[in-house]
Amino acid sequence: MVGRLLGGRYRVLDKVGEGGMAVVYKAQCTLLNRIVAVKVLKSQYGNDADFVERFKREAQAAASLSHPNIVNIYDVGNDNGSHYIVMEYVRGETLRDIIKQRAPLTIRDTLAYACQILLALDHAHSNSIVHRDIKPHNIIVTDDGDVKVTDFGIARATNATSFTEAGVVMGTVAYFSPEQAKGRDIGPHSDIYALGVVMYEMLTGRVPFRGDSAIAVALQHIQDQPRSPSRINPSIPKPLERLVLRALAKDPRARYPSAQAMLEDLKCIEPPDEDYDGRTKRMGQVLTVDQDEEDESVEEHTQTVDLGPRSEMDKFVRRSLRERSMRSSKREVSPASEGESVQWPDPVDKPDKQARRRGGFQRVAIFGLIMLIFLAVGFMAAYALRSFLVVPEVSTPHLIGRHREDAERLAAAYGLKIEVINREYSDRIEVDHVLAQSPSPGMVLKRGNSIKLTLSNGIKLTSVPNVINMTRRDAEVILSEMGLSVAEYEYEYSDTVLRGRVISQDPEPNRTVAYNSGVRLVFSSGPRPASVVVPEVVGATAEYAAQLLQESGLQVSFEYEINPVYPDGTVASQKPEGGEEVLPGMVVVLTVAKEVGTAGTGGESAVAAAYQKVSYTVSMPEGASEGGPVLAQLIEIRVTDFYGTTTQYSRWHQPGDEIVQPILVHGDWVIQVFQDGVVMQEQTGTVN
Repeated sequence: MVGRLLGGRYRVLDKVGEGGMAVVYKAQCTLLNRIVAVKVLKSQYGNDADFVERFKREAQAAASLSHPNIVNIYDVGNDNGSHYIVMEYVRGETLRDIIKQRAPLTIRDTLAYACQILLALDHAHSNSIVHRDIKPHNIIVTDDGDVKVTDFGIARATNATSFTEAGVVMGTVAYFSPEQAKGRDIGPHSDIYALGVVMYEMLTGRVPFRGDSAIAVALQHIQDQPRSPSRINPSIPKPLERLVLRALAKDPRARYPSAQAMLEDLKCIEPPDEDYDGRTKRMGQVLTVDQDEEDESVEEHTQTVDLGPRSEMDKFVRRSLRERSMRSSKREVSPASEGESVQWPDPVDKPDKQARRRGGFQRVAIFGLIMLIFLAVGFMAAYALRSFLVVPEVSTPHLIGRHREDAERLAAAYGLKIEVINREYSDRIEVDHVLAQSPSPGMVLKRGNSIKLTLSNGIKLTSVPNVINMTRRDAEVILSEMGLSVAEYEYEYSDTVLRGRVISQDPEPNRTVAYNSGVRLVFSSGPRPASVVVPEVVGATAEYAAQLLQESGLQVSFEYEINPVYPDGTVASQKPEGGEEVLPGMVVVLTVAKEVGTAGTGGESAVAAAYQKVSYTVSMPEGASEGGPVLAQLIEIRVTDFYGTTTQYSRWHQPGDEIVQPILVHGDWVIQVFQDGVVMQEQTGTVN
């Protein structure tokens, strides 16, 4: 495959990865001279309709999405049986590799990655797409720390018909939701469960359920409760642990109702200082080793009540006092008293006892003084700690729409700081003005904390590429890659530009316009054909008039009306009129006179006739996208009755047009409505 040119455009350079059903290559787009990733379906699956359908579904699902946290799809094609998808080439590593190298991840990194994954899921769910296979292997982290969600191979539209496959449950068992393991219908809540597993793994370095087989793991997803992640990594904040466990709820109704709701709660979690986070993690590891055999309730209580620093200080004080007392006792005992008994004369013994008694009082006084000093230090430390912990709270000011400098001054007036965490384009907020803030205005925040801001980059601009003389498909691809779309399709005759290629564009090339704006394209219909002069056929019989017009290269459509002037079966009027110059193949509408209920020229009674009302709404052609450009549809109403088959109505209409037309029929009749040559409606009856 390396060195092969796919679709006449993508030169395969190197193999970069391989999955269960496809191989990913690094390639160069020869048209735009840029590096892309090409995902090629393995040859053994090329003839398997199910695998090809799944491969196409991935392209359709991902191509319908456009988000900075989702890998972009550029093109899809089939080259001599090799089905391929062309996508954005992302430089970075998978979250799987990051977890293997650095797990458990820091709280700050976990929050940053999870927020971006939730943004991608919210966009997909808003477009009725469920990923169904969220796992670290399908999440790429770029060198700049941006997250890209990829591999929509088993994604499904939430409004699509569910499919079943005997003995097969789609997804990865370690990240299954309970309903996925049961083979039931799944929705956005299943992606939220899978993300909960991924966050659990980022925080602890392991998935919540492991087993000897896929069935064993699936049963644990259905029946067992996950171990609290803080028992593995005590540095996890309680709000974050509650968020992860809610995402892992067995009942989908107990999880977050949407990715947006989970994202809002995630944004409210304040990541700890990295140094504090590291100290807490090391302390947590010691506690886990010391208390692993203790009762679970005791372990949870120890982690919940913050007695760590104070209890360690009390132990140190008590130990120091004991050591000091022991050293004092040892100094009072002489070597002689330890080894032998010494007898003193009575006159000398009494003063020594008094001295020893005074020394005992001194020791007690010193001990009491030391205790008082320690108590004073303890009270002072407790007061200082309380002053440090009790920080005044303020209401978060409204900063959205303000310039960054104004926002910083206003935040400082409230005793708060600002932190710019993201920049996004916006067509409603000016450059360097606040687009979003967290916490939201009015939320309570302690002084000294930061308000996280998303600043506006203003309107995203792009340059209009030159698509003159390109085919329609190439022009659409080039415009799409520049963030533009085709706003309008028009066609004109041209003697210099080949049929189907672009004659002109508006805006002109190299103009700077807003991202996602439209470009009007005029395509060539080829050289203008020679005109035809319409013959004059008014007064002639319908058969002769039709023959004369067809010999002139024109088409004929009949309409019938009761006319007292012209004889039955003759042409009463025509459109266009005789002598006009028109293009070859144009339809000439002939109005044929008919007599109803009176004797004909031969003295015989005329065939019974009546008008029938025909109503039809022009439908959207198959394959056309909602809101996209659609060519006009040719609508024809054909009648088969006593006089044979005639076309009584032929007009061009746009989808959605409503047609109400009276049609004259004779005897037994059949009325058929055609749209672009396909029968869409049929009526039958008899005129008595």
